[in-house]
Amino acid sequence: MRNRLLYILPLMLCAIVSNAQQLIPLHKNWQMKAEKLMAEDSAVHHTGMKPFIVSDTSALFAAIHSRKGAPKNWVERKLRYENLLMVEDPKYRLTADPIMHFELLKNKDFDKFFYRNTRGFYITGRIGSNVSFYTTLYENQVAYQPFIQEFIDENGVIPRGGNFKPYEAPLDKLYTNGYDYSQVEGVLSWNVLPQLNLQIGQGAHFVGEGYRSLLLSDNSYTYPYVKATFTRNRIQYSSMYAEMMDFDLPNSAESGFQKKRFSIQYLSLQLTRWLQVGVFESVVYKAEDSIGYRGFKPNYINPVLFSRAIEYNLNGKNNVLLGFNWNVTILPKLQYYGQLAWDEFGTEASGNHNSADNKTGVQFGVKWFDALTINNLYLQGEYNRVRPFTYGSIDAKHSFSHARQPLAHPLGANFHEIIGIGSYQLSDFMLETRLSIARAGTDTLSPAVSNLFIDQQEPEPGNAETVFLQGVQSTLIYSHVQLSYLLNPRTNLRIYAGAGYRRISNEMETRSDTFVFFGLRTFLANQTFDY
Repeated sequence: MRNRLLYILPLMLCAIVSNAQQLIPLHKNWQMKAEKLMAEDSAVHHTGMKPFIVSDTSALFAAIHSRKGAPKNWVERKLRYENLLMVEDPKYRLTADPIMHFELLKNKDFDKFFYRNTRGFYITGRIGSNVSFYTTLYENQVAYQPFIQEFIDENGVIPRGGNFKPYEAPLDKLYTNGYDYSQVEGVLSWNVLPQLNLQIGQGAHFVGEGYRSLLLSDNSYTYPYVKATFTRNRIQYSSMYAEMMDFDLPNSAESGFQKKRFSIQYLSLQLTRWLQVGVFESVVYKAEDSIGYRGFKPNYINPVLFSRAIEYNLNGKNNVLLGFNWNVTILPKLQYYGQLAWDEFGTEASGNHNSADNKTGVQFGVKWFDALTINNLYLQGEYNRVRPFTYGSIDAKHSFSHARQPLAHPLGANFHEIIGIGSYQLSDFMLETRLSIARAGTDTLSPAVSNLFIDQQEPEPGNAETVFLQGVQSTLIYSHVQLSYLLNPRTNLRIYAGAGYRRISNEMETRSDTFVFFGLRTFLANQTFDY
């Protein structure tokens, strides 16, 4: 517990002594509401880098975490309308709320219930008009379904949760073998100038307009970072420096896990009223070597776009990833979006689509707010395709990963996928459905096809080609339907119930899981297992 407080206290103390903007949490439900409001507004809003930074006094976004009406008593006011604790003044604001995620899940092939028991707190604050902060702490005891257990057994980490210790359920009706782990996030945000925002924190980010991102997603464990964002009308430029952990290298209790440096630059341009594009660059550096710490280099935080690509080139030892992002407004609430990811494209790839140097990914998608002129009906379709070896590196310490989890798409590489999403909100009720179908080539004699965490071997002379979906081809189908009721919009606290189906098949086996679930949760962060 003491180690966790070391993350939280500096953020809160810094906020107290600093001379505000608000971050909208990364959960898809809140992001979708914010994007709809932006689509309806005539002003320029840059949507490619998330979480969004918005004014906490903006009337445009007030509907995201407020409700109309008047409470009848104190209990209803706190349960349905307000934060549990709130101190507010024109010069400052402080809120505190409990975090909870209690769930029971029944898989048709198991007699006992799988479960989640999460408790924690969510604190936000503002000092003056330029400084804001938030911090969250989660304590979790969870028993996952078998297909998630397989991921944990293979990688030694909880998806988006990091390290864990075993946990044994206290009741006979519950699945016996579970996991105990914690999560901490926190951000201090300071508007140095009206156009310049600085952040320091522990968290995750998402680059793109889709359900998935091929450039940077919130799929992995959180990480410490420093970020600067400059916004002026049609231009927004973000530069971030972060530190990732490599669980596969030797470590000790004194030094902890070995680290690798990670930096990104993202330029967003609103070219016309209907077209917004973004240019992305990232690089993963190994911060430590076999004899210890390599030291800090000023170029790690060089904010100039493409400077690392020029210095290290796409085929260098440090892993450079370039990307292009776009969002086209076809109709006022109908958007076409996509991404290109370019990890490597050497001379051998010219004119040869199957070259081993062709390490690329592509995304296309459409999303429709108030679809079919039905208020609060949301529809989305998306296609993703990533070639073999993308995001990997000859030296696995440079792979595009953090704590044994991909930083971009959760399937890694060597796959294609189609996703359909629909949601409809009526008053406080929301019905959500999701279907994804993916086909992936998984590891065989070349284990790095979709595994980012081991060294990739240089192709042998005369054998420098890769075939899309090479290896054991598997088909993954995941479907999900959920009905929820909003209790408190301030923390997105909902009662929910639903059902899901997952099926994976290949030449060796076919396995399926059918399950139902219900629970109570504050939906602040994404938590998906549709891969």
